[in-house]
Amino acid sequence: MDQFADAIRLYFDQKSVAEYNYLKLLQLGQPVAKIQAKHSGHGASAATSDEAGGLDAVLFLSTKAEVMLTCNVWAEVGLCNGSFGTIEQIWFAENMGPPNLPIAVLVHFHSYSGPAFLDTCSKCIPVPPKVFEWMDDGKYLSRQQVPLRLRYAMTIHKSQGQTLTKAVVDLGKGEKVAGCTFVATSRVRSIHDIVFESMTFDRLKVIGRSKNMQKRLKAEERLKVLAEKTVQTYSTSWS
Repeated sequence: MDQFADAIRLYFDQKSVAEYNYLKLLQLGQPVAKIQAKHSGHGASAATSDEAGGLDAVLFLSTKAEVMLTCNVWAEVGLCNGSFGTIEQIWFAENMGPPNLPIAVLVHFHSYSGPAFLDTCSKCIPVPPKVFEWMDDGKYLSRQQVPLRLRYAMTIHKSQGQTLTKAVVDLGKGEKVAGCTFVATSRVRSIHDIVFESMTFDRLKVIGRSKNMQKRLKAEERLKVLAEKTVQTYSTSWS
């Protein structure tokens, strides 16, 4: 397991993700900044990150922390949703500090290929707060936050679209969403690059017994029948 010590953890639930990310943050031995988002509109502060364009209501950050972008900034040069890097500095306005929003967070992005912002670090890019606006039940809402998230752990749902070099996966006690196990196992290129937390055989059998899986199997069977009828129809018309 030593080779997986720095692997990303994939969990089903948000609570486990938050706990593991915070634990890794504390292990860095750096001061931790709790950063509160700015909100406009009743109910905006209670919105999930999915509802608020990938922006979290609260961030815990520190220098040396591994983070990833939660939005597209400049995809052509490697600054897109999911791009990861390491925090070099957190810049606040004079006489300001946490929980206020910083001016920007300076991040060393490994995949960045654009022009250098700093002569001393060609891949270091400042990430300023971003504003996301949306409507809910006819009300105008907004959230302003730095579009970053700790990258030590993420939910299996959030990992969709990511290609990870290696991962440690905790599937939880049940298959609450159809396809959850498949999504987790398909984040890496090889089965040798993934490790699963201990689970019982009953946990695996739960996948086949779940209501969502039964619905999916019935839908696939219906599509199979339709496909066979279509083939028969075309075969008859061409004969």
